[in-house]
This record gives sequence, C-alpha cells and structure tokens, in this order.
Amino acid sequence: FGDYSQIPLYVSSGVLRSCAGRLDDPQSVEVLIESSDMGHAGAIQRAKKEKEAHVVWLQLVPNTLSGRAGPNDDPYNVYIEYIVLAPTTAKQVTSGRVFPGAYRNRGVIVSPGTSGINGDYQLNQAAKAAAERILDHFHLGKINPQP
Repeated sequence: FGDYSQIPLYVSSGVLRSCAGRLDDPQSVEVLIESSDMGHAGAIQRAKKEKEAHVVWLQLVPNTLSGRAGPNDDPYNVYIEYIVLAPTTAKQVTSGRVFPGAYRNRGVIVSPGTSGINGDYQLNQAAKAAAERILDHFHLGKINPQP
C-alpha cells in the first residue's frame, strides 16, 4: 500500500483480502498474498522472479490534486490503483484505478460508520471491482453467484 499510512491497517488489509478473495474465485486462479509491505519496485522484482504467476500490486492513493495526503485530509478519501505485471519480464499487462465513491448509495443501507473488522465497505467493494477488471482482462469472466 505504498507510503500512505493514514488509513488504519485493518482497512488496508480488508482491501487486500477483498481483492484477493475475488481474484481467487475462478478455479483456474490461485492467489497468494505477500505478507510484507511492497512498493512498486519490489513488485517488479517479484514479477521478474516468477516463472508463471502474474503479480498484482495494489496501492491506496489519496484522492487529491497532488496525490498526497495532508494532515487535515480525510484518510478515507482515496482510490485504489492496481497494476498487473507479467512473470519473468515484469511488463505491465494491465492497470487501472477504482474509486470507492462509485459504490455509495447502491441500494445497500449502511450505517454512517461503515468501517468495521473487515475494513471500509466502499473500499472493499472497490477492491472487488478492481479484481473484476483484472479477471476480465484475462477473459476469466464472471462467476455464477452461489445460491
């Protein structure tokens, strides 16, 4: 999650788990979560060491003009940036940004404080949307919801 540290760890961990959980849904995909904080350069090095697996790097970025958070900024005013790197070459395969605000007021009633043990609801929904975009890029399609 880069050097953006105003968001509580449980929220950023929730984003990571939400994205990884959705990526892991298709049977043809296996997700391993890196347990250490890794910057973009670290993700590139990891991808170069991989023989078959793509590396997905997520970053929470302050949604400000400068892309940097100030001391008085809302720590939840962020978006999720994702980059997918190819194995061995570390070439960028796809990338994008997902804004959590797009998941507000979508027919789901949430309390004013939407943060909890699993993190922030809107950020988690955005993380799942990032995973959907990544799966769509690889033509893995949508899964059928369980009854």
